[in-house]
Amino acid sequence: MYKWFAMLLVTILVAGLPMLGQAQWDAEKNKWIVGDNEAVFYTNANCTGTQYLLMQGVMEYPILHSISSPGVKSWNNKIACAELGKNAVVTVYKVQYYKGASLELTAGVHSLAGSRLGTDISSIRKTQ
Repeated sequence: MYKWFAMLLVTILVAGLPMLGQAQWDAEKNKWIVGDNEAVFYTNANCTGTQYLLMQGVMEYPILHSISSPGVKSWNNKIACAELGKNAVVTVYKVQYYKGASLELTAGVHSLAGSRLGTDISSIRKTQ
């Protein structure tokens, strides 16, 4: 009985660990606090505000023109800043379907306004 209970407890604890690393909204800072494997994109160049696109896990957006969120009808050419968790890897592309000039982003905050792509981003691939 003790071994069964111990195994159940360990399973519950291990299964609950990913929850600790998930993004949470910080109302005071007006931004997402990203988890280890997450990425969040903003229309605001300082990575804050309520116009955001959150990516969790492995995800792909081959056509940002068709992706919307509250306050943003289309994310095509609207991304000004990205923040990635410590294990996240994202590639942004100038052209739909992962074509044209690209830029790989890793952990940290990235102001895209000053990058070689600027806000001209039409597709995103998140591999981690």
